Amino acid sequence: MNDLDTVVSKLRDIHEPAAVSFWPLAPGWWALLGLLVAVPLLILGWRALRRRAKPARREALRELHQLREDYAKHGNVLRAVSEISMLIRRTCLARYPRADVAGLTGEAWLAFLDETGRTREFSTGAGRVLVSAPYQNRADTDVDALVGVTTKWLFAAK
Repeated sequence: MNDLDTVVSKLRDIHEPAAVSFWPLAPGWWALLGLLVAVPLLILGWRALRRRAKPARREALRELHQLREDYAKHGNVLRAVSEISMLIRRTCLARYPRADVAGLTGEAWLAFLDETGRTREFSTGAGRVLVSAPYQNRADTDVDALVGVTTKWLFAAK
């Protein structure tokens, strides 16, 4: 035998590589699994926050409806405006930080309501009466318009 035969006899046969294991997972699969866990958790958290905000809104709407019915019975505009103003104030104190809401009066209060309700109806519309009517002896105010503005605000408030 010559040197070539010796070298050839030492060669091993061709072998296939080992099958690719499914474990450990590639980074892309880990990212996909993370998304599959994170997205439902985020959705559940978002729904819980929304669900927690709805009872307060529902209660405020129920009370606003009751105030409107009371106004239909007694017809006292000043009392109705004052009660609606207090309802809005309580709702704001429940929904927003006390430090941001409690000290607001006058134009700043109306601007806050416009900003949070995404409207201009408090500073330029029917809601403007909230600044002056509670302090007057007599008011010519469209209570139904104020109830409408308040209802829109309750639904639109951030």
